[in-house]
Amino acid sequence: MQNEKISTISPMNQNANGINIMDKWHSVQGFALPNNDGSEVSSVNPWSASQIFQILLKALVIGTLPFIVFIAVTSRTSIIGGIRSFVVLTGSMEPAAPVGSIVFTKSFPVYQPNDIIAFKSGNVTVTHRVIDFEIKNKEYFYKTQGDANNNPDSQQVSASKVIGKAFYIVPFVGKVSIFIKTLPGFLSLIVFPALIFIIFELLNIKKELTKEIEKRMMQKMQTI
Repeated sequence: MQNEKISTISPMNQNANGINIMDKWHSVQGFALPNNDGSEVSSVNPWSASQIFQILLKALVIGTLPFIVFIAVTSRTSIIGGIRSFVVLTGSMEPAAPVGSIVFTKSFPVYQPNDIIAFKSGNVTVTHRVIDFEIKNKEYFYKTQGDANNNPDSQQVSASKVIGKAFYIVPFVGKVSIFIKTLPGFLSLIVFPALIFIIFELLNIKKELTKEIEKRMMQKMQTI
């Protein structure tokens, strides 16, 4: 008597029409699939170009957007911890602050020689180094000079005109700050990346919900 081949598919894996539910289930892509022993085997697909783009976009948005927003806010107001930021437009403070640098400042009661300070000179904000000071009528007056200049500034700076002391200088990114202040810059560097990020996140949520619904449907079909 010849040995007959016996199917390893149990009756519970078939519905009333004799359709193999497990085969039907394994045709579904994108979520974990069960083995006969109850363990799960993940259906792994290679990363698509869209997935790689999403990862790069997230890294770009998460990594740069907070910094861009911080620069945009501090360039206009000191609401964030009393910090102000300014773009260096001339080479008077090279090499400490090259043209295009962003200088972050914070206000202090008194400034000392060798401190780099930002102060108002007419309608212009100047960033120079303190080389000396004196007190007149209980008010501090600071003598300043650019590192690349041969002579000190012609006028002393009263304490009331000092915006703050530079505590951090980021070279060569000031052009980004200037661009952000324009409408095209604000839209292209802040609004559009944020919108694209939100759209991708919504699509991912939709995708996960669809997977969960399909998974539950397959589980119900298995019990039939």
